[in-house]
Amino acid sequence: MDRENKTNLLKKDSTRTRLVHDGPGDTVNNINNPPGIKTTVPLIKTDLDAILEIIRASADAQTRLDAATSLFQYMDDIEPLHPSKLQELYEAEKDMRVAAEIKRLINKVQIRRIMENDPTEPYDRHLTSEEEENIAAEIKKIRSLYDRTKQQDGAFESTYKIIGLLGKGGMASIFKAVRLADGKPVIIKMLTRERLAGGHDAEMMIARFQRESDLLVKRLKHPHVIEAYDQGNSKEEYYIILEYVEGGDLSDMLKLRPLSFPEFRVAMRQLCDAVEYIHSMDVIHRDINPNNIMMFKSDGSIGIKLADFGLAMDKRDTRKLTQINVGMGTDGFISPQQYKEASLSDERDDIYSLGKTFYQMLAGHEQKDNADYQPLTLDDVSVSQTINDVILKCIRPEKKDRWQNIGELRRALENVL
Repeated sequence: MDRENKTNLLKKDSTRTRLVHDGPGDTVNNINNPPGIKTTVPLIKTDLDAILEIIRASADAQTRLDAATSLFQYMDDIEPLHPSKLQELYEAEKDMRVAAEIKRLINKVQIRRIMENDPTEPYDRHLTSEEEENIAAEIKKIRSLYDRTKQQDGAFESTYKIIGLLGKGGMASIFKAVRLADGKPVIIKMLTRERLAGGHDAEMMIARFQRESDLLVKRLKHPHVIEAYDQGNSKEEYYIILEYVEGGDLSDMLKLRPLSFPEFRVAMRQLCDAVEYIHSMDVIHRDINPNNIMMFKSDGSIGIKLADFGLAMDKRDTRKLTQINVGMGTDGFISPQQYKEASLSDERDDIYSLGKTFYQMLAGHEQKDNADYQPLTLDDVSVSQTINDVILKCIRPEKKDRWQNIGELRRALENVL
């Protein structure tokens, strides 16, 4: 069987972001749009605030389009829908359909300022009842699950306000919400047995979801690892509440440009910190790649957080959650050994993925498997040589020829870090 079709546990779409793993073969939408670094978090006080935030932050174009359409019912709230605010959304929007809808809103606001009767009203698009019902049902489900877990009616309503549904995979729904106590934005991921119905690995997927939740909530606490605040389950439904990282993922940034060397130096150091930490906690990530590295702005520079532990191996967990003779990870970033037998993954497989990620950070594109290595060229020739040597050793075909741990990798980079 060829590499492309060997197993559905290999995720081949390098353009997607998975803040948290949604199971083999699932696609979860990127939760940040447009790509790049953002530094401000709006205060969500009203439904109108929430809708505007969905248009600004959701990566799913259809969700943004539906949110823009829903704004037409708020036309009487002229000040919140000031043309200048809408213009910012319009200029940032990449999807032509959504941009056109926002432009119609801008025009409509201006028309209503000068005309008593709006001649464009008959042409307004409205959400179908089915679309409205689907969104309402998803929100109701997560509220109910949270309340059952806490054994208190209204527990969710007193703790969180859902902004909207950001993505839906084959097994889980992803919501953005605000924690009412402090206005902090969060991500809520919900896994339901209903979604897993018919799946041949339902029990395995549930076990992996629970393991990811346990790792992030109970064990892994590091400034460069995605933080989880809470988890729960009731009646074969499960959720985890994660921090919302404002800024998108590394793959978003690399679509625009490679990292500058100063940015690379910061990101590489922080990523090494994160991976060295999880290894010290007996965890192998098994899915390090730009999609799973979240970006944020920090003290005038960039910062990173390692995310998505859905495929992680916990050496302290005696359960066998990885099938024999099965590969897993993101194609193009996993080692030959992990591709063949993920159950035997160790620190050196993560180091292989780090090497592939380091290369893309500076080149702006992947170093393809089985392709001749194209050396990176930086302004400083000696630095270029060091970086190329380090990456080449990371991605050696045999484990014994790679850096054996992050400490070795660090020491090799001391003169450039």
